[in-house]
Amino acid sequence: MKLKKVNKKYGVTYALDYYHQGRRHRLQLNTKNKRLAIQIMHKIQDDIIRDTFHFNSTEKKQMRLSEYFKDYFARVTGTKKESTLKGEQIYTKTLIKVIGDVYLSTIDKRTVEMWRASRLNQIRPTSFNIELRVMKMLFNRAVEDGHVESNPFKFIRQIRSDEQRLYLNENERNKLFDKPKELVIIATNKRRRMIHYNFMLFCEVLIGTGMRRKEALSIEPAHVDFDKNVITIEKIKGKRIREIPMTVRVREIFQELYPGFFKGLSGATVSHKFHEAAVAIGLPKNMKLHSLRHTFATLLIENGYDIKIVKELLGHEDIRITEIYAKVSSKIMRQAVSSLEGKSFYRRDLGIQ
Repeated sequence: MKLKKVNKKYGVTYALDYYHQGRRHRLQLNTKNKRLAIQIMHKIQDDIIRDTFHFNSTEKKQMRLSEYFKDYFARVTGTKKESTLKGEQIYTKTLIKVIGDVYLSTIDKRTVEMWRASRLNQIRPTSFNIELRVMKMLFNRAVEDGHVESNPFKFIRQIRSDEQRLYLNENERNKLFDKPKELVIIATNKRRRMIHYNFMLFCEVLIGTGMRRKEALSIEPAHVDFDKNVITIEKIKGKRIREIPMTVRVREIFQELYPGFFKGLSGATVSHKFHEAAVAIGLPKNMKLHSLRHTFATLLIENGYDIKIVKELLGHEDIRITEIYAKVSSKIMRQAVSSLEGKSFYRRDLGIQ
């Protein structure tokens, strides 16, 4: 058995040449990664030694990842949410990019461990865990379809990660505007002064409405009803248009900025300026502009509002997503326990010392 380079129109890939029953055969590994190709060859050699390698099955046309996923998505389209399918398609393309468009039957524990190492170098543990759940589901389907004997992802465990606070506390909210205020004061021209000033108003709106960055930047006069005191958010994520009531402060800001609102700002500008302010006041590194949306959700929860109400205001289709955004803070937990102060849960007149 020899590892061979094969020239394809899209580049060099690897294959295995071997003899079986007096005939020469070639097994296309369909990967450009030599290290992975060697691992697959060693796996096959081990299987031959254990007499578990089926030569006849390798001589038949096997299904590659791209072929299987194409078949899978054709079968499930219409049975799952569009957003769910889109996520699965992204994860499957990433898998092929990492390990190559290999045959399903050649994917083993070592291959999956290579995928795990690659992904953990690029994404956070929470994102990895989501991706892993999708991979396990897809390969369970592959087992049911008879393309693999067992799920190679079953050996991979989710990564434990410490829960990080995703929202700004009261002290951080108070400090957030210190840097922009300073920049407004020292700005050398009107244009720069207005950018810094509008950024402060932009942050206030995000905290007061829970809007996404793109939603707030896209606000037009037709979206704001001062008579009903609501903002209408057009579809950006999900399928529904939603309404958000305006606080007194948000209403003041929109009246001041009408009719241009935040047209002078861009997504890159507001994200950069938030990072600049975050560094200046020493916010945790995981805090992003999106943390203001988390802050909105957390403030509602702290004030006793039901998670279902928060879900509607944020525009989530799945309440589990809302639960991630609106983690119950230590403050509300302390308040909940403090509410039990002075209460007796047994009768004091029983005479028991």
